[in-house]
Amino acid sequence: SRISKRLYRQCNHISVTSRPFIDYFKEVIGYDADKMSYIPQHADEGMLSQNLDSEENGIADFLYAGNMGKGQTLDVIIRAAAELKDRDNFLVHMVGDGSKRSELEALSRELGVSEKIIFYGNQKREDMPTFYRKADALLITLRGNNAVGNTMPGKLQMYMTTGKPIIGAINGAANEVIQESGCGFCVRAGDYKGLAKLMVDYIDHTDKYSDCGEKGKSYFKEHFTLKNYIDSLEQLMRKTVQSYEG
Repeated sequence: SRISKRLYRQCNHISVTSRPFIDYFKEVIGYDADKMSYIPQHADEGMLSQNLDSEENGIADFLYAGNMGKGQTLDVIIRAAAELKDRDNFLVHMVGDGSKRSELEALSRELGVSEKIIFYGNQKREDMPTFYRKADALLITLRGNNAVGNTMPGKLQMYMTTGKPIIGAINGAANEVIQESGCGFCVRAGDYKGLAKLMVDYIDHTDKYSDCGEKGKSYFKEHFTLKNYIDSLEQLMRKTVQSYEG
């Protein structure tokens, strides 16, 4: 911690990939907020041009794709599904692997929703469009009790490229971007009952979410492409260098 603080304080300027990091550096590191900039990380644009529309099958298909570790607090999704277990018009698809996968599978059995939640394990990157085509809406969660929980996971940007509504239980930058972009709806991190209510709202009022996917794509193109990232970084570097020239 001491080494990190010393290194950061020696910098002429710091760019952060999530806005909450500005407050973190100011409060924890003691770094001047005027010497920081927000430049969001770019994400793969490969799925922007693909047709990932799901086929109508009479139920709402929710998808989570990514790491299944402690930080993702995926028990929130399992517990939210348990709130809906008396309904027969939804499924939750869980794609990925991680240290918590076996616990999550056990929890789904314990809560009586193992038939509502399908675990697929790790999948090849080139096969992911197949799984996104299964989904009507995408789920995102993250722990909310530390500074990391306020950052924006790259998963959100990837989700936006699919043109699907995003439903989350997440704090910080991701919560802000979901609301700002209009790509979906979210509750606070850890709120599984709130997430369950959003899932029910999607099931019962799908039309309410009809333009969320396109709003997500538009926001991605405006903020998260590689070109935007490089252009912003170049401008910041030029401005910083010029401010310290003779």
